[in-house]
Parts: sequence; structure tokens; C-alpha cells
Amino acid sequence: MHLRPFSLLLGLFAIPAVSEARNPEPSTADTWEIRAGDTLIHIAENRYGSRAYAGFLETFAQVNPRKLQVGKSLPTPEFSQAMESCGAVSAAPKIVPLLCALPENLRAAGKLVLAQCRADRHLKDARPLEPEPRRELAEVQGQVSALRAAVGESALPESLSSALSNRCRKIESLLAQMAELDGAKMLAFRRTGYFSIERVHRQIDQVFCDMIDYARTTPSGA
Repeated sequence: MHLRPFSLLLGLFAIPAVSEARNPEPSTADTWEIRAGDTLIHIAENRYGSRAYAGFLETFAQVNPRKLQVGKSLPTPEFSQAMESCGAVSAAPKIVPLLCALPENLRAAGKLVLAQCRADRHLKDARPLEPEPRRELAEVQGQVSALRAAVGESALPESLSSALSNRCRKIESLLAQMAELDGAKMLAFRRTGYFSIERVHRQIDQVFCDMIDYARTTPSGA
């Protein structure tokens, strides 16, 4: 199972408050020219809309996050292209399309949730999560359930299948907690919402990393 360097984990926890969080539209470039001061966390946030996918970049590009070379190009493909090129699609054809759709769908739902958090940040009382973000979160949760079902029906090794299923359950649980926000819970969430959404992205990132590692060591998916 994929493990991240401690330095990369520290960077992921340095997350701004909801009121300070930005929601830039991600770049669509397939490569990123490394500049002075760049980190994988910074690149992932600008390319994929979440710093959580620094692990994906590290695993796919096989780079040392502490030794990025200024002027070099780092591959930053679409998730589907990356999974195709590393052999994950042929190794798990039913799993990968479901997985690749999750980051963008979660980002869209997260934008709605954070927009309400920012709009309400000066209110003393908390409004329950509005119907639209609640509905979007429920749709992502349904997609994760479908992913978990595909993992269960796959021919992946039992250890990997179990690990991925557990990650999916964790994601479903985190999404369910957000979808049920109201009253005091919503008031607290306004201060931690960005971090909470990043927690979900980090779980998805780990599934990507595990699938890439598996595909590269077992190209045929046997």
C-alpha cells in the first residue's frame, strides 16, 4: 500500500481557513515547467484543484518531492491519461473510469459547500447545508459506492481489494457527514470545511497511488 513521505504529509496539513481558501480553476496543461519555489503540493493544487494529489504526481512521475529540478518538465496528465499510460486501465477496466471521475465531481460539490461557508461566515447562527450542495455530495457518495462495488467484483488481490474497499467506505463516511450538516455542526464546519473536503481528496489520491503501484508491478492485472 502506498505511503507518503513525512514532509509531504506535513504540507498537506498546512491548509487555509475556509474564508481564506481559493477555488482557482485548475490548469489543463499536460506538463508543468518547474519554477523556483515550486512544490508538488503547489503544482497539484494548480493542476488538479486540490493539493491532495501531490501523492498522485509523486507516484505517477516517480519524482522525489524534495529534489524537484528548476527548469525541468513534470508530467501532469489528466487522471484518465495517466492511468491508461501506467497500465491501470487494462489491469482494472471497470474500476479506473469510476475512480477518474471522482476528483472533478468532488471539486464541483466542494465549491458549492465552501461557497455557502464563505457566504455565512459573518452569521452568528448556522444555516443547514443547502439542498444543491447536499444533492451534489450525495451524487459523489453514490459514485464512490459504485466504485466500491466494482472493487469487490474485481480480480484484484485480496489485500489490495480490501484496502481499496476500506478507503471507499472512509470516503462514503466523510461525504455522509458533510451531507448531514446542520445547526452547531455547520457552524463548526464553516471553520474547517476546506480541510474536511481535502480529507476526502486525500483518500481518493491514495486509491490512485495504490492502483498505479499495482498496475506497474502487475501490468496484466493478474
